[in-house]
Amino acid sequence: MGLDGWTNKFLETAVALKAMSTSTLEKKFDAFRRWGLSDQEIHPSCMLVSVDNIMDMMDFLVNKVGYSSTLVAKQSSIFARSLEKRIVPRALFVRELLSRGLADSVRFSMVFDSSEKDFP
Repeated sequence: MGLDGWTNKFLETAVALKAMSTSTLEKKFDAFRRWGLSDQEIHPSCMLVSVDNIMDMMDFLVNKVGYSSTLVAKQSSIFARSLEKRIVPRALFVRELLSRGLADSVRFSMVFDSSEKDFP
């Protein structure tokens, strides 16, 4: 599943997935498949959010910002973040930096996973 079996994250994810119905899990897999992802590319922790959250996050990051769906899915922690409060403002800030030539590239994980204190 892509998780270390000795971590709290593994246990939390396993319990959450076990509590979901098969139809709910299938709807979430279908949401990711619509973005061209295979079942193997979908990290289990991505399944802990709603279908609406999956679709909104992917739509913004893939269609509006230009990231690949594979990159977004690999950074599964992003689905635990608020789209409106964290993802949109940071993505727009980085896009502005790049468009003005103030940065050549910015690591995806640095943009969305760094704390408020550490984010520029």
